[in-house]
Amino acid sequence: MLSDIEIAQATSLKPISELAAEIGLTEAEFEPYGRDKAKVALGADRKEKGRLILVTATSGMPAGSGKTKILVERMFSYLRQEHCNIDDFLIITYTKAAAAELRSKIA
Repeated sequence: MLSDIEIAQATSLKPISELAAEIGLTEAEFEPYGRDKAKVALGADRKEKGRLILVTATSGMPAGSGKTKILVERMFSYLRQEHCNIDDFLIITYTKAAAAELRSKIA
């Protein structure tokens, strides 16, 4: 059985623009930062097919670019539409400031 690192090393990444097209992102929702990363800006009212929301920070997304805001908006959108309840969420942040912002908006 291959290790995780061996699997990762044997994999070739798809261009981020190809992945965006496959999942139906519009030009307004997708801003590429090179070949392998992008900023994705989804409105809270966007209807999704899945239930996983992954918001992550990369060097292309500086502090203040709206990562935490979008995460909170999406979470409340799902709650309002009754797709889930608050206990269905696991929210992970990268900084103490983002964690404090989340606490203040969710409380």
